[in-house]
Amino acid sequence: MRHMTRFFGRLLAGTVLAGMLLAAGAQAQTPTPQQLEMLRQLPPEQQRQLMEQFQQRNGSTVRDQPLEQPAQGDQQGVNGRNGLNGTTNEGPAEREPVLDEATGLPLFGYDLFAGVPSTFAPVTDIPVPTDFEVGVGDTVQVQLFGKTPGNFSLVVNRDGAINFPELGPIQVAGLSFDQVRQLLQDRVSQQMIGVSASVSMGELRSIRIFVLGEATRPGSYMVSSLSTITNALFASGGVKPIGSLRAIQHKRNGQLVGTLDLYDLLLRGDTRGDARLQPGDVIFIPPVGTRVGIQGEVNRPAVYELESATTAEEMVRLAGGLTATAHPQGATLSRVNDSQDRVILDLDLNAATGRATPVKAGDLVDVPAVIDRMDNRIELAGHVFRPRAVQYRPGMRISDLLPSLEYLRPLADANYLLIRRELRPSRRIVALSADLEQALAAPGSVADVELQPGDRVSVFTREALPEELMSPEMMLEQQAAQQRMPNGQPGNAAAADTEFSEEELERRLAADRRTVVDALLEELELQTSLEAPAQLVRVDGRVRDPGAYPLEPGMTVSDLLRAGGSLSESAYIASAEVTRYQVVGGEYREAELVEVDLAGIAAGDPAADFMLQPYDFLNVKEVTNWREQESVTLLGEVRFPGTYPIRKGETLLSVLQRAGGLTDRAFPEGAVFTRVELRQREAEQLRRLSQRMEADLSALALEGAQAGQAGGDAQAMETIATGRSLLGDLQSATPVGRLAMDLNRVLQSEPGSARDIVLEDGDMLMVPGPMQSVTVLGEVQSPTSILFEEGLSRDDYINLSGGMTRRADTDRIYIVRANGQVSASESRRWFSAADTTVEPGDTIVVPTDIERMRPLPLWSAVTSIIFNLAVAVAAVNSF
Repeated sequence: MRHMTRFFGRLLAGTVLAGMLLAAGAQAQTPTPQQLEMLRQLPPEQQRQLMEQFQQRNGSTVRDQPLEQPAQGDQQGVNGRNGLNGTTNEGPAEREPVLDEATGLPLFGYDLFAGVPSTFAPVTDIPVPTDFEVGVGDTVQVQLFGKTPGNFSLVVNRDGAINFPELGPIQVAGLSFDQVRQLLQDRVSQQMIGVSASVSMGELRSIRIFVLGEATRPGSYMVSSLSTITNALFASGGVKPIGSLRAIQHKRNGQLVGTLDLYDLLLRGDTRGDARLQPGDVIFIPPVGTRVGIQGEVNRPAVYELESATTAEEMVRLAGGLTATAHPQGATLSRVNDSQDRVILDLDLNAATGRATPVKAGDLVDVPAVIDRMDNRIELAGHVFRPRAVQYRPGMRISDLLPSLEYLRPLADANYLLIRRELRPSRRIVALSADLEQALAAPGSVADVELQPGDRVSVFTREALPEELMSPEMMLEQQAAQQRMPNGQPGNAAAADTEFSEEELERRLAADRRTVVDALLEELELQTSLEAPAQLVRVDGRVRDPGAYPLEPGMTVSDLLRAGGSLSESAYIASAEVTRYQVVGGEYREAELVEVDLAGIAAGDPAADFMLQPYDFLNVKEVTNWREQESVTLLGEVRFPGTYPIRKGETLLSVLQRAGGLTDRAFPEGAVFTRVELRQREAEQLRRLSQRMEADLSALALEGAQAGQAGGDAQAMETIATGRSLLGDLQSATPVGRLAMDLNRVLQSEPGSARDIVLEDGDMLMVPGPMQSVTVLGEVQSPTSILFEEGLSRDDYINLSGGMTRRADTDRIYIVRANGQVSASESRRWFSAADTTVEPGDTIVVPTDIERMRPLPLWSAVTSIIFNLAVAVAAVNSF
């Protein structure tokens, strides 16, 4: 019973599905996925019957195969590829070339079959050619008009005839469409008086053809009767890379009907060889013939299949000709000779003999490009408004290239233009420089340097290169230069967070003195030999751009100073010195000091401005006691607060006298004095302590992990948690640079005495007004500030803060005085009770008891540092 139910269920489903498929075929639609799923559930025989009915109604392309898989017509039918006989619902995928394994070049023409469309919708409204041969299964549409109008769809039966109402059977099979139309029109006009006929083709039959040989999917296919050879090729997935595109055979009844050369279609658009197919036709793709590759400066580099003997000229023509930058005289031919060795042959494509050179299988023609070098140009780069290359003219000078200073960008260095020159024919590189201001003042003079073809003129900027564009070597050199500057003050480097476009980045690098000079020095050093030492010199000291520079022919001390950006304002112009190195007898090197009269050079004395030699080192000294302007800041309760310039060795008492002294409300016991040097030192100490604590915590965590495997150690875990919290506080601590002092003692001392503080640049004194509070920090229930009350002891203030926590260390309580000095606990026998008397502005610190848990070596020091920094920061922030 169960089997009967299943049988009738399938029969009903097949009947319903048949109606749905026929309806879809009548509307020229593709079956839906749901219909295909129902089709797969039917028995194979019933599937085949339904598909044949659908094909006859729809005319779609379906390859013969088991219907459990999607039909090839749905995947890649002839009617659905590139509009040859159909359209696709989705465009073809992007084609990727099929590459030759030996050369890496694309195999020409094989990408034609790439990109399989995902869906297919057949086209039924294309015109039928007049020479179309009518056969069994085709439908002839006849429209009668006149005395007896009518419309008839006449299907050619198995006998090759159509049954025409009132006219009877008419044989049409084997006739062309034009013959059938003429035959029917004549019969109607002769036998039906007063009636005319219009004849057209309706639904066309499907035919079975075979695609064999080197096809991607060889086999038999059902295609439209209008299909051609190319339609069949697309239906089969195209030609394999080992198949021929130039000798595709079209066979009928075992006889060769014609041959299709796809190169005619691809290169010339010639479709004359694309013959229409008939039932039983065979498309045979033979193996590929001779292949030759061509690469380089041709319009279509690829590997081509040759139909017959071919020359190099024809290969170039196949590749679409030469490009505009091709160098045909330098072409080469790579070939495997009779000894099975790969050899290279010269191939001059400009000569008739070169063009007529025959090519063989496996050859590779290589057409190089012209050398990317312009010998008749002058290149202008760097800090100019229009960096460009200009044509060289004989006698051209710097003033011709830059006729005015207006061509330069703001802050350009017009006194040092670097010229890179390549000598001919040796191609050795030399460096020259020019002073544009002098050249424009005296055109045609020696200062107006004459240019040569291929020169590159670089104009530099006086601005510093942004840090994000610097190499590591340049950053180290800049840091060293800043350390040599007074007070280590940085230069005018641009902000590090600036973003640049690619064009702006290239311009900035071309305008940076060190970037361009260093690149040129590398080229000069590569030319160094025993007979020709490196052409470089150095300048250091009080110049704007110290460093190494190219040694120019005839370069003097003044030229090197000009290269270094000229003297800085702190330069000692009375004298300088040049260190000159010489190799004595080829055995050892010795240094010689040569005095330089900078004042004489500035006055134009030719004797003072001597010529330099390779490796000379010019050092410009600094004026004695030269210092940048230094200042200190006074804030708070002083009569005239502000910033005061100071002289060398000036003391705090001196500046306070200049500021009018303290006001009546001043509280000198709470004065805060900070120094930049101390702040930097504190920051370095905090960094080192953080690193040591991290290492200790890591070791303690490892011990805790090992102890945890052995049974666990809760105390170790608590210690690690506390240590990490302490490390976080240490890393977030802010260095202040406070110098603890008693300002009252300073005010009572003599000016210039040992108690009077010698000031440094950046020092700051902050004098608060009256203070009425006492602060309690650390391990208390409620860290807070409490109003000062005469007679209260340290413990009284701690009790007013809620008392100590269980983690408090009662033996190490200390007091930070308002002036920053520290008084330790009363339990220390060497401190008296007076030392722990609480005064206004004091801070009581209750540290953590580190002995309750496994201590780290630095905990005691770290806790003190954190609390002391907190007190100092609070004091500074109060201003």
